[in-house]
Amino acid sequence: MSSFPITRGSSQALYPCTQTLSFLTEVCEFRDGSSQRWARRPGGCIVTWDFPYERISKTKKDAIKTAVLAAKGQQSTSISLSVAGITFPTMSLASDTFQVTEKVTTLYGMTLRFVGTAAQALTAGSGGAFPALASGAASQLPFSQGHRWATEEKTVDSGSKYTYAFWSAQLQQWQLGFTSISDADLAAIMQHFVWAQGRYRAFTFTDPEDSTAYTKAHYASDDLVITYNGPNQTSLTVSLEVTR
Repeated sequence: MSSFPITRGSSQALYPCTQTLSFLTEVCEFRDGSSQRWARRPGGCIVTWDFPYERISKTKKDAIKTAVLAAKGQQSTSISLSVAGITFPTMSLASDTFQVTEKVTTLYGMTLRFVGTAAQALTAGSGGAFPALASGAASQLPFSQGHRWATEEKTVDSGSKYTYAFWSAQLQQWQLGFTSISDADLAAIMQHFVWAQGRYRAFTFTDPEDSTAYTKAHYASDDLVITYNGPNQTSLTVSLEVTR
């Protein structure tokens, strides 16, 4: 296992950096809006990190270059990263190409992506309802609420349109914007996502518009993308949807 070089202070990354948690769920959605789901990688979360480096010194650039050359691009699968108090011991570079740009004299920039080569053991929450922020709010702004239907349609040459509704009523969906949340609020959302294993498990979400509780809410994606903008300042967007 090889540890990636320190860039500033005790950190291997600079702000802003991005973390993606990925699960793998097979979803079969039926015409009535219900679904059957399988966790194709049960409990297995693959973590990806994107590290942008801007205006770093030649000494630090050379240290990173040495580490990349030692890894031989994607060949090494045991790069160790320590971020936000968690060690990720089985990371690999996502590309066989390495490029550095000298933006001003002796100041350099580059972006590196690291992909986990084995499932990472992350702390899972206890399940249940989608967590509220410490303020009690379900989301920050921007917040989107939407509805979806399932309709089969046929438009004939005359222009007449014939439709058939598979669902008797619409299903709800939301996009929750978190523009700047604390580490504690982020941990609650991450642990809930890990418990749900992405799209796999259902949970309760209460619509902040009308306080209706929906017990068959799911994450709409197997990926949770988190941007660390600074100490105790994180942003992300969460998409949820309801099934029958």
